[in-house]
Amino acid sequence: MMFNKKIKQIKKITPIRRQGFSIGEVVLSVFVLGIIALSIITMYVVGLNEITDERDNVIAALLAQEGVELVRNIRDDNWVTGGNSFNGIGATTNCSLDYSDNTCGGDFMLNYNGTFYVQGGIDTKFKRRIQIIGSGDNRTVTSLVTWNSSGNPPMASNIATCTTGNKCVFSESVLTEWGE
Repeated sequence: MMFNKKIKQIKKITPIRRQGFSIGEVVLSVFVLGIIALSIITMYVVGLNEITDERDNVIAALLAQEGVELVRNIRDDNWVTGGNSFNGIGATTNCSLDYSDNTCGGDFMLNYNGTFYVQGGIDTKFKRRIQIIGSGDNRTVTSLVTWNSSGNPPMASNIATCTTGNKCVFSESVLTEWGE
């Protein structure tokens, strides 16, 4: 008798049903995770591009200031050696000065030699035009740097077109004849 009661009790127990995710739930969760992953990757790529643009903007601004400083250096060297401060620094629109070449003319493309941006070396995206305007005791020096563009940097007369939006920056300074 007791044995029969146990069998009846066992029969009354319902079997355990295992439940899982339906194919629809799996597809939906994979879709949501894919959207999240795509958003993260997109934000990463956009951020990386912004960092690269800012780096190029800073390099170009420093190269523009360097252009003015190169002319200032030539003026100071001329004075130290006993010459006229502006000897060899006439009014010109096509200077491409660098540390290795103190003459005006030539290509505007700046190359990297491992230490400096100069006329010879590894090609870069930067181009610099140095313009020296004026005569007598004062010279206005404008250094314009462009990057990622096919043309040469604009003339100083078109300085309003030189904006970071179109990948162009400039530095301008008035140098005077001093010590004479």
